[in-house]
Amino acid sequence: MKFKLNILVFIVALAFSSAFAQSNDPAADQLEMLTSDQIEAQDDALKNQAFSELPQTLFPLSGDQIKSLRREFNSTQRASSFTQDVPSRPTSTSMVVDLSPGATPPIIRLGQGFVSSIIFLDSTGQPWPIKGYDIGNPTAFNIIQPTAGGAKKGGNTLLIQSSTMYKQANLAVILQGLNTPIMITLLPGQRAVDYRVDMQIPRSGPNATIGANQSLPGTIDSVMLDIVNHVIPKDSKKIKVNGAEAEAWIYKYKLYIRTTLTLISPGWTSKLAGADGTIFVYEISNPISRVILLDGGKMKHATLEGI
Repeated sequence: MKFKLNILVFIVALAFSSAFAQSNDPAADQLEMLTSDQIEAQDDALKNQAFSELPQTLFPLSGDQIKSLRREFNSTQRASSFTQDVPSRPTSTSMVVDLSPGATPPIIRLGQGFVSSIIFLDSTGQPWPIKGYDIGNPTAFNIIQPTAGGAKKGGNTLLIQSSTMYKQANLAVILQGLNTPIMITLLPGQRAVDYRVDMQIPRSGPNATIGANQSLPGTIDSVMLDIVNHVIPKDSKKIKVNGAEAEAWIYKYKLYIRTTLTLISPGWTSKLAGADGTIFVYEISNPISRVILLDGGKMKHATLEGI
């Protein structure tokens, strides 16, 4: 029995000795180290592979494909905003309002997305304040009346914008001191859009100014209205003016002078002021070659060549 026990102790000791020797074996440690390096190398390889695949994951399309999609998107946006084949042509006009019964109402050409301004003036070129207005189809048009000089009301301008492309309507404008309403036809969807329209009323308004030689005409001469807006009649003759800042034309045996100065001599037949109140047109029935103009209190003697 004692012999068997000794043998068992010897076997256990031998096992512990073998295990201790194996744990301190340099080859075993080297084997374990190589396995760790291999694992780290595998991790690096996986990370590099994931990084190389990341651009393809985040940006699956090529540069040319992205450009092509952008072109298609821009084309779709242009198609969605299409209104008409020909782009709108901006215009600026002046007109004299005919207040007689049966007269054709003036027409304002509008465009969707464009603001048109209507400015009301009297026969002397002074602003005529708006008392009120009403529109036939308020859902299709947006109208704003800007205030004048900080006042709550009384401006002489209307800003009109069409919210649709082809719906028509009319506009009634009441001016201060004028019983007759100004009826206007609003016509959107046109190739030409009226950015600015100066409507001159052939009457004296609340702010009318009358010079010493001036009497207010019952009607406004269309020729003078054209010249004050620098629309010169075709058959007119250009006259050179020396000695003053002015332009002159002969039309149908009458002399027309367009200037920012005040004409003193000779006596003029009619006078018309522009919308801004700084440009004037004088009509002289008997053309002469010398005129006197007042420039800031200083008289200027001008000569006209070709009379």
